[in-house]
Amino acid sequence: MRTYIFLLLIFISTNVLSNPKWDSKLVVSNLDNGFKYVIYPSTNKAEPFNLRLIVHAGSIDDSIPGIAHILEHMSFRTNTVYGTTVHQYLDKIGWKTGKQVNALTRAAETQFMIRTRPDDAIDLHQSIQMLANLSLHSAILSRDWHIERKVILEELRMDESVAKRINDQKKAIIRHNSHYVNGPTIGFRNTIKKITAADIRAFHDKYYVPDNMTLIISGYVDPNKATEWIKQSFSGHYHIAPQRDYLELPLFKELYMGKVQDPQGSSSYVTFGNRLTLASKSTDLGIEQRLQNYVLRKLIRLHMNRVKQAYKDDSAIKTIFMTIKEATPERIIVALRIRSKHHAKALNIALKEWQRLSQVGFNKEDLATVRAQALQTLVNNEALIKQRRYTDWEDKITSAIMQEGVLESYSDSEPHLRRLLHAMTVDSLNQRLHTLLSSQDQFLIYQAPQSVTLTLPTKEKVKKTLNDYAQAKFSPLPSATESIKATTSPQPPKLPSIKWPNLKASPHIASKQVWGSANVTRWSLKNGDEVVWLNRKNSDNALYIKVLSNSGYANTHKPSWRAQTAAQIWQQSDATFASQKAIKQWAELEKTTWQWKQQENALDLSLRVMPTHLDQAFRLYATMHHTIALTDAEWLQTQHDLLQQTSLTEQDKDSIQQTTAAELRNDIADMQAQPNTIYIVGDLNEQQIQENILPYLSALKRDTKTAIIPLRDTIKPVNSKQIEHVFHTNKAVVEIKGQTPMPWTPETSFSLSSLNPIIQQALKNELRHKLGGIYKVDFELTLSRDNLVHTNMRFSCDPNRVEELIAASRRVYHNLASSIAQYNLPQLRSDIDYAERMRLSSPNTWLNRLALSFERYQSPQYLQSMSTLKQHITAARLVQWVQEIFPQPTHQITISLPLDKA
Repeated sequence: MRTYIFLLLIFISTNVLSNPKWDSKLVVSNLDNGFKYVIYPSTNKAEPFNLRLIVHAGSIDDSIPGIAHILEHMSFRTNTVYGTTVHQYLDKIGWKTGKQVNALTRAAETQFMIRTRPDDAIDLHQSIQMLANLSLHSAILSRDWHIERKVILEELRMDESVAKRINDQKKAIIRHNSHYVNGPTIGFRNTIKKITAADIRAFHDKYYVPDNMTLIISGYVDPNKATEWIKQSFSGHYHIAPQRDYLELPLFKELYMGKVQDPQGSSSYVTFGNRLTLASKSTDLGIEQRLQNYVLRKLIRLHMNRVKQAYKDDSAIKTIFMTIKEATPERIIVALRIRSKHHAKALNIALKEWQRLSQVGFNKEDLATVRAQALQTLVNNEALIKQRRYTDWEDKITSAIMQEGVLESYSDSEPHLRRLLHAMTVDSLNQRLHTLLSSQDQFLIYQAPQSVTLTLPTKEKVKKTLNDYAQAKFSPLPSATESIKATTSPQPPKLPSIKWPNLKASPHIASKQVWGSANVTRWSLKNGDEVVWLNRKNSDNALYIKVLSNSGYANTHKPSWRAQTAAQIWQQSDATFASQKAIKQWAELEKTTWQWKQQENALDLSLRVMPTHLDQAFRLYATMHHTIALTDAEWLQTQHDLLQQTSLTEQDKDSIQQTTAAELRNDIADMQAQPNTIYIVGDLNEQQIQENILPYLSALKRDTKTAIIPLRDTIKPVNSKQIEHVFHTNKAVVEIKGQTPMPWTPETSFSLSSLNPIIQQALKNELRHKLGGIYKVDFELTLSRDNLVHTNMRFSCDPNRVEELIAASRRVYHNLASSIAQYNLPQLRSDIDYAERMRLSSPNTWLNRLALSFERYQSPQYLQSMSTLKQHITAARLVQWVQEIFPQPTHQITISLPLDKA
């Protein structure tokens, strides 16, 4: 149903009448200079606002491949209004590119976006001005381009993936003889190197004019003030937008063929398709064709299921599927694709099924099914549109603009769409299908790994085969499900019959503690288990539960492979009184399926459950601790599977071969014997816990003599540097990990995380904006429960600049006190406060922090202190922290280089 909703909403976003009009909720207008703007003024005070400036210039407009994308980058460099770079201005106000401000270049447009939240750093007026400054007032200096060129070359280096190279080759064939094959949006290495600042400026002057722009504002804004500020920021600059008569794919009455191969490619396909015109969305015919295409997509899916059934026994044919895509506002592409290593055979099948579909078309039953679904979706859309948030409005407006249409109201579009759906007949749809499949603008793609010798057939042979099948007489393909008629109404699933053993015992409580001010209660049982309950009502009225034990995969008890294997077998094996399948089915029907996650130092079981199913949840939990029925034969198969893993050491392989099923059963028993702490967040009463949880826990046998002790990291005062040769392309990846000892508390861990954006920004400013050595750097600093501050930095770069950039990163760490002094700390505290409000709206946050608090303090102290943590984020405290952490006493550098550098 979700797919239907999405597609029909697209139709609502288009012209359905000869004289379509925008939804009356929107403010749509133009300035005298041609600048267009659309405003959705939300009435919800809780909604902030988003801005999106569309410059109608992309890679299809490139005078030199990559120049539109380059200009997007250069727009963030020196700005004549700010007198500095936009990057520096954003640093000043505490905003970040990629978060509050972002940009992207596509084939037909470049978009600049501002994402805000209530009470953000700049208001609507300043945000509109920022977009005007970004688009109209870039200095485009040679010195900036000298650095940014290196950044783009690094982005290109990161972008050099197998999937992208193959996709670019396919696009070049499908969109042949058009501006869409100017090259990839990012350009080529040689074109990026030869472009000058003067070239970029010329492209800017031609395309970055108000007459070639559209601004979208969506959110809680005053449309009158917004209009006034738009006029202030974007008026003037009376330059006519350039003609772009190349936006649509040119059509030819010919078959275009091509091969797609890559040295690292592994897949083989045959794709046959065609291109044809699509009527304008400003006409009734245009909207009718699009609605027909929508219905045909669903009908073709049914047909292709029958085609797949016909070839299910042919081992040479792996997959068959067919698509209809609207490639540009007035062009459509239809393609049938077969995955197979036998290209000649796959092509023959593709041409045969192409003509079969054209001949036999669809039947009334299929159309009735799809039409009923579409009509119901049309009804559902009314409620969905009422639920649109300001972000949804922004996306819908953008889609309408890029499709050269308008966003109509439901009341205007629904009657026309309904009439068209009711008027559809099998004959009209089959006629439309025949038109789609009979276009003379055809293409054929052979795809295979580089090592395969591909020989394309001649055009004459392809056309003859297609014509021969056109003369043949085909019958509709049978469906495996068409002869099956439902004789009775479906019955609801029944709970499996399980003979549960006695899983309860009288509660054996050793102690009970209550922290009234925090609404927290803890029960300690005599077997070592504990229950910690935070009495807090959740918005969904559910209970959130986490169970922790020391049965992680890194411990002093057993090797990690054995701990992981034991946990997996424990989770998947049958109990002695019921099969795992029956238990799983029972859990699903009772909505009590526990989620397992074995971490390094803990086994973490979690569950969201309604209070009425609490007893069932802990009956299942108790079942997990029942004897596991692992046979010797099952272990032998598991043993065989484990030995196929390539990551195992020889020592591990020897250990696997020597381990017996009995030993694994003992490992599982040891895990089951570990004391557990059960954390609960939700609205309950004590009686429910005493009746539905404590009796199940009291019946479990724990054994502290077989305690599993987590294996914590220990500080090693040794620095290391490892070089490996792994890449087929000319790139290097540098990863630097460091450690500094520091006592762990959840408060310190939370507060230290505030250093991450500061250090991330400092690294980005030095390595990217100043040196042009990287496109992206990842950095994370964490204080873990092993009482160590861990840092991890990772970036890719030119192999020849590795040592230079490592040295630069060390300078950044050394000068962090200066970076802190320049950072917008009030904005940082505001960011922390906003993020904290969002986090605390989730019950899982309370659950995790409850667990952290009792791990550290054996009390809810952290829950009571966390509200004041942002007050400690001061410049002096941050400087003190970085001085305690850096330079780190130990670090490990891993440098991954190209294979040809070995």
